[in-house]
Amino acid sequence: MTLRAEPSRCDVRAALDAAVTAARKAGVAYYADPASRASAERDFGGIAQGKCILHAEPPSAEACQSFLGGLAYDGLGCTLRGTGYSQSGQSVALDTVSLSTRRLDWIGEVDPSAQTITLGAGATLRRALVALRESGLMPPVLPLNLDMTIGGLLSAGGVGSTSHRHGAVVTNVLEVEVATADGALRSCTKQQNSELYNAVLAGIGQCGLITRAKLRLDAMPRRMRVLSFIYDDITRWLEDQIAASNADMEVHVEGFCWAAAKGLRSTPTGPAAYTHWMYGLQLAADAEAPGAGTFNSLLSSLRPLRKLDEYQTDIESFSHRYEPRFAGMVQAGTWTDPHPWFEAIVPFDRSAEILLRVLELLPTEVGDGHRFMLLNTEQLPDYFVCPPGHRSGIIGVFPVALLRSALPKVLATIDRLTSLIVDANGRRYLSGWLGTDSPGYLRAHYGNRFGEWLALRQQYDPGGLFRSVLFPGGNRS
Repeated sequence: MTLRAEPSRCDVRAALDAAVTAARKAGVAYYADPASRASAERDFGGIAQGKCILHAEPPSAEACQSFLGGLAYDGLGCTLRGTGYSQSGQSVALDTVSLSTRRLDWIGEVDPSAQTITLGAGATLRRALVALRESGLMPPVLPLNLDMTIGGLLSAGGVGSTSHRHGAVVTNVLEVEVATADGALRSCTKQQNSELYNAVLAGIGQCGLITRAKLRLDAMPRRMRVLSFIYDDITRWLEDQIAASNADMEVHVEGFCWAAAKGLRSTPTGPAAYTHWMYGLQLAADAEAPGAGTFNSLLSSLRPLRKLDEYQTDIESFSHRYEPRFAGMVQAGTWTDPHPWFEAIVPFDRSAEILLRVLELLPTEVGDGHRFMLLNTEQLPDYFVCPPGHRSGIIGVFPVALLRSALPKVLATIDRLTSLIVDANGRRYLSGWLGTDSPGYLRAHYGNRFGEWLALRQQYDPGGLFRSVLFPGGNRS
């Protein structure tokens, strides 16, 4: 999919010259060679195709501040990029300058007494965990992929197996520093510059560039006790997840959907494939916590079909438990295949109904191993839009590999699923594949709050500097 028509050579030359001048004045490393620009013209989704004017890598927040001011002065567009893990082109340059945060990868102060860590926008949680190893502290929520930059992660939200208790990663941000389109650099908290704080957290890079963030930390367990269960009853599966999330101790809760059997059945339109689903549940807790009796009591109350496995491991291995999946994709050569991932946030009281319908509609080409987790929505930033209620369900469909020939069928299915989710008063998680009309989806996503969100965007970026597939024409979108 091409995101925009290519501008004239004259326009491209003028834009390139202006961007290079702005980069030089700001002391920003820049690359105009075809390979560097091409790297910013696609994302992990492998579907969207953009056009990069210049690839730029500011070395500091001050360089970001100066560079953005120069780009805005010349009327150029800018697309923010971390590691490019979006799937619908959200981080793909769109006849714009690609501003990479890769050089803002510093790990800052760890404050054991305040239980905080400060990170540059280009740092990853993988590196942060290494820096925290001796402190006995860690972030309360870790995403499944630890290699996303903190800036990109906070722009989307970030969820993990403790989100039922601690909300999203953005719930646990105490402070962000933000470079805005006017060339200003602002420190933002819930009390200071609170509007901008709320606009950039889960703000999909459309109101400002996060240059650093201070995160809240919790105690780090040394060893984890991990148990896996299998269910054939979706109601019991969901009820046991609620019981685990309500436990009076820290429990990691993660659900899976596995294809137990496949076959063909007769329908009015002819034979059709069907899949019988089973439901997995993984629970983990501190193996050395004083509340071990509480965990044992929880385990005895569960009603699975049977227990599959139990083991103990160190916290580092547990935190990196998804690494073999990602490494396997690289080794198998599927990392560069299309990945139209689908993530949705749904009303918890309709989770069973919606999940069953999603599983029914999914084509066999996407495989299985789909995820389901719970999200505490009580302390989320203003524009992380969720269904009403203090708890939501999160559905995740993450194909490991997808043949190009299967892509049209899968994308059409995701469009149907998005309509299903919106009709049920749910929302998509904005890093995934959002369809060919991403700006249209964004309006539906914010609903009656779209005008309010758009006014904030125009306040902090009146010239439409920040652009993406969600806002391809700046504020004219």
